[in-house]
Amino acid sequence: MKDGARTEVINDSYDFSSGPAQVYGGLSGHKKIGSGTYGMVAGNGYPDAIIDALDKTGLWSVQAGKKGYREGDMDMNGQVNNKDKNEYWLPNSGYGCQVPGFTDN
Repeated sequence: MKDGARTEVINDSYDFSSGPAQVYGGLSGHKKIGSGTYGMVAGNGYPDAIIDALDKTGLWSVQAGKKGYREGDMDMNGQVNNKDKNEYWLPNSGYGCQVPGFTDN
């Protein structure tokens, strides 16, 4: 194999919006966010592949009130606030990565 940069362009498309079976893990792997629209689940700030109390107590509560794109800024608006906890962490608590054998830590 040669040293140096490699550029590869893949022109492919996949429609994730047609239903929960479109991703591994079904509704455990993504969630419905609108009519016919599915998306990734927000709220996993602590790198352990599951949205749980550690994301709230270990990150959000420590960073609440701070500015900047931090792990506790779950809506990525540059501010860690109650909206991150109430609208992103709380309703998604319990979701986790569905990729077999994957952990972030």
